[in-house]
Amino acid sequence: MEGEKVVYGLIGYGGMGGWHAELLSKIEEIVFAGIWDIKEEARERGLNHRFHVYESEEALLSDKKIDVILVATPNDQHLPIARRGVMAGKHVVLEKPAVLSSEELQELVMLRRIYGKIITVHQNRRWDDDYLTVKKGYAKKKSSEKFIGSKAEYTVPEEFREIGGG
Repeated sequence: MEGEKVVYGLIGYGGMGGWHAELLSKIEEIVFAGIWDIKEEARERGLNHRFHVYESEEALLSDKKIDVILVATPNDQHLPIARRGVMAGKHVVLEKPAVLSSEELQELVMLRRIYGKIITVHQNRRWDDDYLTVKKGYAKKKSSEKFIGSKAEYTVPEEFREIGGG
């Protein structure tokens, strides 16, 4: 923590990572320490946006000022990065999906218990009208009366279809 502010580092500066970096850098209660990405062009883009770019993932994880890492990488890398993050003493926020299997999820639960760090999944859809409507209906015990569907339309880049991406 830096005073009363939580210090975040971001691993993965692709599409979602760029969105997270812009958002984190504008929140008053947060100090955004910087980014790391394995791709040189992503690191260069981070520099162009005036973000601090760490020289490696290890450098970001060893930065004692960072309290929380946000992981916005391809989905198959979420668990290994989360593992290294909690072992480095960081809380972890994972982009969706958090992991690729229930076994990997169980490992996250175990890591949380062993290291005492928060591991959570970023969820920005909880304020959408459809979600709030279902939540309100559930609170009134009317959830079995109706089904409300939701559809989001977007294009998934071809390279993300197999393993996902952040």
